[in-house]
Amino acid sequence: MRKAFRQLLAGSLMIGFAVDCSAAASGVSPYLPLNLSPEIELQIERVLILADKPVLTRPIAAATVLDALPAACEVDEVLCRRVRRYLNRYTARVDLTHGSLEAAVSGGTEKPLPNQRGMTTDSAWQASLRGQWQPNAYTLLSLGAVGYDGDVVPSGSMLSLGFEYAQLDIGYRDQWLSPFTQR
Repeated sequence: MRKAFRQLLAGSLMIGFAVDCSAAASGVSPYLPLNLSPEIELQIERVLILADKPVLTRPIAAATVLDALPAACEVDEVLCRRVRRYLNRYTARVDLTHGSLEAAVSGGTEKPLPNQRGMTTDSAWQASLRGQWQPNAYTLLSLGAVGYDGDVVPSGSMLSLGFEYAQLDIGYRDQWLSPFTQR
């Protein structure tokens, strides 16, 4: 009786472990930056609309877009290829995922810019850079920063741990709590 119970327990644990590993196979997901280029942002939104997946907050998880691609590919194959090519940088083990540099000339008045992390109108430049390293399916290290005259913010710098159904992000992640994209 005890031997049968041990075998049943061992078999249950092995099946439970196998089910748990297969459920967690997709791992953690990186996030797309808040300030995407308008062209790719519209393409990603179209993919999500074609897949009937609403986007109410940002940043958008790359896994959400990847899950929506099969439904969008049935309708618009060209759009699907463009978005998939863009998302390739987020599925690589190590990659520089985002970089931008902006220059401006100010008129002398200093006013804070909305949703720009404290940047004012007299800042002559703004730069952002972001990269990631994913050593395994359950761990992702994202390093990023946004800098302008007088400040650097570690935007997008976080350690993500988890699996398909739950993800813990420790660090600095921007939030945009609106379906609208006007910043």
